[in-house]
Amino acid sequence: MEQKFDSKETPNKYQQAFLESKVETNDAVVAAEVEKILKEHIAENDNKEVYQFLLNCVDLTTLSTTDSERSVAAFTKKVNDYWTNYPQYKNVAAICVYSNFAEVVRGALEVSDVNIAVCSAAFPSSQAHIETKVAETALAIEDGADEVDIVINMGYYLDEAYEELCDEIAEIKATMGDHHLKVILETGCLKTAENIKRASILSMYSGADFIKTSTGKIYEGATLEAAYVMCQGSPTNTSVSVPAVWQTPSSNHSPKPKYLHSKSPIPHQKSGAPKKGSVFLGSQRVNKFGLSGIRIIELSNYRDFGIRGGRGNGDFWGKNFVVGGKIVTL
Repeated sequence: MEQKFDSKETPNKYQQAFLESKVETNDAVVAAEVEKILKEHIAENDNKEVYQFLLNCVDLTTLSTTDSERSVAAFTKKVNDYWTNYPQYKNVAAICVYSNFAEVVRGALEVSDVNIAVCSAAFPSSQAHIETKVAETALAIEDGADEVDIVINMGYYLDEAYEELCDEIAEIKATMGDHHLKVILETGCLKTAENIKRASILSMYSGADFIKTSTGKIYEGATLEAAYVMCQGSPTNTSVSVPAVWQTPSSNHSPKPKYLHSKSPIPHQKSGAPKKGSVFLGSQRVNKFGLSGIRIIELSNYRDFGIRGGRGNGDFWGKNFVVGGKIVTL
């Protein structure tokens, strides 16, 4: 499935970006680097402070065929009651629902520091007319969504129809104004580090504010190796979201985004990306130097990872992101 082009031909702008990227795409090397990070940085972050920090990175999500206005309103009430039940902890970063429930969450949500995220644009298959995808996204924004998650058009990618793929993402982004757009790559379908690199570049080129590994609904979920490749290529002002299922001895949680910045090889359009030099943790922005001592800790039951996309200068190394519900410094 890995795509190649004739070296005798002049590469187009997309192929040129792939060639210029310095991201490691040898799968064996990537696996070894991930293993090295895990071995070196687990124990130093296995503490209460880190777990409390991670709790504020959670996107509390319901994406079920049985969701209803009543069930989503009850789901939102749990977030409203959180401060009363757990005053010692910060709230979750966001509530994530299907796009048709944005208005329900907006009407039921009583706390101001929790965002509304929705899955849109024919999620999770991405198989629909672009007009349908744009209309669904516009309606979700009108209904109160702060952030929209879409899935890359895998058919376009596999056909190497890069122009169509990028135009579709850009058109959806254009309908959102300053709201954040997350593009999910379905790395379980892409499989190789080379394909993951290319899909990351195309998504960030097209205006994604995040890139994320997988939906967990169709293909194999995320791997640490996929997250590693995505983090290498993400721009300095690209925020990184690495959602996962993680466990502590006393409870199970589903932490979602922690966001970082990165660097895009192909400038495209302005996306309202976060300010360079800061880090998003859910709805919270933190100066990156305040987190410089935090490194990777234990991983268990990981499923989805993601990276926020955008444009800027600089590289990713030395910055922090979350993997499997744990924090990593590369």
